[in-house]
Amino acid sequence: MNKMIKMKKRKILSVLAAIAMAVTALPADFLSVYAESNVTEEYEEIIPDVQRDEELDSFSQPEYSPMFSFPDEVRGVYITPEKDFDIYDENGDMLSEEDILSGINSALDSAENMSLNTVIINTSYNGNVYFSTDMNGSTSPSELCAQAANERGMFVYVTFDIGTVLSGITEETAKARIDRLALTAHEFTVKYPVDGIILDGYYSSKDSSSFADYMTNGSGIGYDNWLMDNGAYVFSLVSDAVRRTSNSVPVGISINDVWANYTTNDEGSETSVSFEALTDGYADTLGYINSGYADFIIVKADGSLSSQSMPFEEVAGWWDRQAQSAGVPMMIDHINEKICTDSTGWGSPDELVKQVIKADDYSSYIGSIFNSLSALDANTEESTSVLVKHYNDQIDREGLNNELEMTLPLATTFKTEEPTVIFAGSFDPNFTIYFQGKPIELNEAGRFYFNMDLDVGLNTFTFKNKGKTITYKITRTVNVLKSAEPSGGEMRIEEQSAVNLSVIAYKGSDVSAEINGKSVTLSPVEGQTDELDPNSNYTKYVGTYIAPAGIKGQDIDLGNVTFYGTYHTKTGDFNESRTGCHIIVNALAEILNDYSGNLLQVKNDNTMVYDSKTTGTDPTPDMARLPAGTLDYQVKTVTYSGTEYYLTNSGKRIKVSDVNVLDNSPLGSNPVSVVSAAKDGTDTVLKLHTNTKIPFAMSFNNLNCTSGGNGNYYISSFNSDALTITFDYITSVSASDITFPESSVFTYGKWGTYESGELTKTTLTLSFRQAGIFGGVTSYYDDSNNLTFRFNGYRNSLDGATVVVDPGHGYTGADTFDPGAVGHIKEQEANLAIAKLVEEKLKAAGANVIRLKTESETYVTAQRASYARQYNPDLFLAIHCNSAGEDAKGAEAYYFTPFSQPLADSISKRVGAYLGSSVHGTGSLDRGENYNYFFVTQQQDFPSVLIECGFVTNYTEAMALANPTHQNGIASAIVQGASDFLARCDYSCYGEGSGSFTNSGSYDSTPTESSTSENTAEEVPSETTPSETPEETAPNIGFEYNPFSDPYNSYY
Repeated sequence: MNKMIKMKKRKILSVLAAIAMAVTALPADFLSVYAESNVTEEYEEIIPDVQRDEELDSFSQPEYSPMFSFPDEVRGVYITPEKDFDIYDENGDMLSEEDILSGINSALDSAENMSLNTVIINTSYNGNVYFSTDMNGSTSPSELCAQAANERGMFVYVTFDIGTVLSGITEETAKARIDRLALTAHEFTVKYPVDGIILDGYYSSKDSSSFADYMTNGSGIGYDNWLMDNGAYVFSLVSDAVRRTSNSVPVGISINDVWANYTTNDEGSETSVSFEALTDGYADTLGYINSGYADFIIVKADGSLSSQSMPFEEVAGWWDRQAQSAGVPMMIDHINEKICTDSTGWGSPDELVKQVIKADDYSSYIGSIFNSLSALDANTEESTSVLVKHYNDQIDREGLNNELEMTLPLATTFKTEEPTVIFAGSFDPNFTIYFQGKPIELNEAGRFYFNMDLDVGLNTFTFKNKGKTITYKITRTVNVLKSAEPSGGEMRIEEQSAVNLSVIAYKGSDVSAEINGKSVTLSPVEGQTDELDPNSNYTKYVGTYIAPAGIKGQDIDLGNVTFYGTYHTKTGDFNESRTGCHIIVNALAEILNDYSGNLLQVKNDNTMVYDSKTTGTDPTPDMARLPAGTLDYQVKTVTYSGTEYYLTNSGKRIKVSDVNVLDNSPLGSNPVSVVSAAKDGTDTVLKLHTNTKIPFAMSFNNLNCTSGGNGNYYISSFNSDALTITFDYITSVSASDITFPESSVFTYGKWGTYESGELTKTTLTLSFRQAGIFGGVTSYYDDSNNLTFRFNGYRNSLDGATVVVDPGHGYTGADTFDPGAVGHIKEQEANLAIAKLVEEKLKAAGANVIRLKTESETYVTAQRASYARQYNPDLFLAIHCNSAGEDAKGAEAYYFTPFSQPLADSISKRVGAYLGSSVHGTGSLDRGENYNYFFVTQQQDFPSVLIECGFVTNYTEAMALANPTHQNGIASAIVQGASDFLARCDYSCYGEGSGSFTNSGSYDSTPTESSTSENTAEEVPSETTPSETPEETAPNIGFEYNPFSDPYNSYY
């Protein structure tokens, strides 16, 4: 028994020795007070066993060696008694420990539910002290909280407010107060075995008390210097007291303000705050950590990421550099009670999580502490929920950069005639978006899209996400027929003209027109049109009325055309009518083709012309574009749909703005001869000579056209075996038939004539080397009246081909974009992504690729193909996506020129097959190739198509169009389709050589290209008007006349 007592005594003695060693370095008064404490009295019974003083060795102070560590990641929150849990009842009486613990556990439950692992207990707040150093007293609220958090396995830190402790010390002298402060710090450390003690309240201030101390103890060094030195001494003293009491408890410093602005001190931070620790708090906080007074720092980040005076990144980054230099870790105290307030930069609920994410960039950073538990509990605008997502690795970091952004509608207050409205946009997916108070979700592409029916009158809709609210006020009016053509005034037409009727009306409407007592049904066009917003509920309806035959000397009054539209709704039908123009068929002239009109001269190459027997404004592929300088006789001026045109003697209609008007002059004798027929690279070049720059037309032989929603130019396949060029005002042919060189697109050219009314037409029929193989043609006149036709060389593979790729829609300037069709995704974004992949794959196949940079440069839609023309392309591919209802799906492609139809067909088949097999898991979803008159498909000098890669309004296809894997698959299908188109050709376009022909007359031109022509001098016939020599026939040079119907009325 005595042995056990002696062992206990030895153990107690060793503990006492350790304590004695730990406190020896403290001030003498500290030791005297400590010797009188209850601790000494508690162990008086064993003091006799201690050896005599003279028997003890001299004391050697042990070297301080820290034995602490920090969490891998601090996720902490400040917990403050009275603020975060109650300690008094409503009468101001202290609650029982059980009731206090209940509140504490509730607070800790909240912290754990938010994935937090650390608590920082404020042991004093607003001058109130919530701790006790009495070892025998009751358990304080702070101690209860620390014990409860420890039991949960949480990391526990406590604050020690130096200023608050000093204010409670009653000793009169400064030295006595300092000694009592050090003793209190020691007792505090003994009482609270925590993971760290954070020192705060270390600022000095100028007041009567500090000035009195200065006069007593520091006179002579200057008041400011004394405040600075005294503050550093007090801080180091408390830090030393904690460390010498326990080397397992690190000392931290709460950095509440910037050390100094850079304008105050060159080494300061780039901030502009009014309070600086160095000059206003008389605390050299940077000096404290450089002197080793603190083992870690907690930086209070009072400023937001966008703050101008105290930006988060500048403050945290500056202290990170100091912490690295001092070799101490840094925690960041986020002032989360500011979230969603008017404080600068704190308005958005993502500010908090963005700060935490940014803090990861700092090398010394070991975690974050949140200043207010109650603010976290409030979860204002889901700010805490998103923080928890971050801690649980469930956050979409890229999405944090998004704000609620509406793609459609762009205006928030407007009037519309649309029956529905499309809402489409994006938002931060980390935060719930509410539409009319109910949550909606993003699709896989990170967007939302839906339609809402509009009631007649005012409609109000509200979106809310991440603290941002967008309210729409949309007033709907009903207008079934938005526009109708021809409209207004009087329109005079020629006999049997095709009057083009068109109406813009609600999709799904029944539309018709009444003219001359007859009813004409108008049908919706197929696909989209350039003139309509792809997101509109309006579409174009078209129909044609053929005017009756004319009467000599008498007009025929057809009256006004009237349009009718019926739109069906669940509540009933809306009916509207609209009166169009007054139509009159002109009287037939007593003498036709009198050549009395002015001469018209075409201004520019590649000028669009129309059939004089039509009234439409849309181009048609049967009318060859004319080169600059072409001459024709004016018959009359007409106005169709507000545009002025000239009707010409050759049966064409041309815009007034596209020609110069010359005085009437006879064209005279105009024989045609061949200058050359040769290869130029891969192209075939045919050069003819005429005395006058005459108009012409082109048509493909053996071409069967059918009618459709977009006109009468649909073909099922392009298998034509020849191209016929029909010339006007030719008086004779001075050339033989033409044999073309090998590798040319043609094998043979045969001359012919036929009669059309009172006019003789001259034809040159060029036989294709392979049926259906043709790559386009361009033409121009030179100063010697040589008419050159350049026929695009047709390659049989992509290797060496020049391809222009046009991603539809795109940049419109001033950082804005035309999104195209908006559905579950933006069309423009899919177009660009697919086009880039098409470019990459075409280059891999050996093609020379020019892709329009629609992501950064502006291209007017009507000029995109003209831009491509400068590259003399072999192919032009416009990449688009479709829109319609949710059920519409599949791929299609559009052509304008007949020779582009096989390209549209092959690409549509390939993309349709991909969508069917790889996206929908069904059979092919090829909607086929269709005729349309898009700006980008109207080119006659190279094959051009518009590809609809799928529907942005079909959820499955939209997600595929936004998916990189499927974008790659679609791009591969497009390139394979283009390759299939070229592979149809079974000969090579490479080769040189000239064709063979014989000219029987002379011409006023010096050929610029070699040819095998044999020319004999012959006097040029005197000029006569065509009407004076109607019987003139071509010389007999071995061809037969080929009379057939007028190509202006039956093109194919």
